[in-house]
Amino acid sequence: MPAHVLKKFYNNKHQERRAAVAANPNTPVDILETLAYDKAYMVRLNLARNQKAPAKALDFLAKDKGDEIRYLVAANNQASEMTLKQLAQDKFYDIRCVVAENKNTSETVLAHLVYDENEEVRLAAVKALYPYKTN
Repeated sequence: MPAHVLKKFYNNKHQERRAAVAANPNTPVDILETLAYDKAYMVRLNLARNQKAPAKALDFLAKDKGDEIRYLVAANNQASEMTLKQLAQDKFYDIRCVVAENKNTSETVLAHLVYDENEEVRLAAVKALYPYKTN
């Protein structure tokens, strides 16, 4: 969908339309940043899933009450180092595990996750730090 059409729907009263705009990789950055503040869970969820979401929007969504949203932010390759560092402290181990699996997670954060209380998180961090190489 072209950007000029997406601009018409981003502030639509129907959350389904706003959610579709949030999911669309062609949506302009300024609109995606605005949608991070949307009250509708589905809009924020789709934005967190969007691999073209700007880091600024993901930084905000990393503080969302919805653990599924934080999970998707942790998995998003556009998440900033600061956001991944914050999510590495999340109370849910599955979010910390996804942080360890994100290719943008710094070695410093991974080194911290190696000592996580959860075995799955520790294993994911070790795998990220020392990837298995085949010939």
